Amino acid sequence: MKTNITIQQQAEKPVRVQFICQNKLERALCKTVRYILEEADSICERDPAALGRTEVLLMYSGVHAVMFYRIAHMLNDRGLVLSARALSQLARFLTGVEIHPGATIGKGLFIDHGTGVVIG
Repeated sequence: MKTNITIQQQAEKPVRVQFICQNKLERALCKTVRYILEEADSICERDPAALGRTEVLLMYSGVHAVMFYRIAHMLNDRGLVLSARALSQLARFLTGVEIHPGATIGKGLFIDHGTGVVIG
């Protein structure tokens, strides 16, 4: 997988990342990363307490749970069910949010203060 990264100097605009994906697994991973970045931007727009994409990606446990879910869901869709379940259990341990890797969740999910949340 080749990666091109362009850092823009203006504070309002996010860092632009372009992935060049060459096989199915890389394309799926690239799509997952794009979803995560889009969700972080969506949270920045909707949450008045969010200071920016970096804070959202590093500090929001609900975002961490969704990031783990996106990767586990990708693994589950490719038949790696045990790996997907193991990753979802690790996410539950780290974030307190349990999302089944087989659950279908669209774009823009935001879990704020999600300890004890179970989806799927």
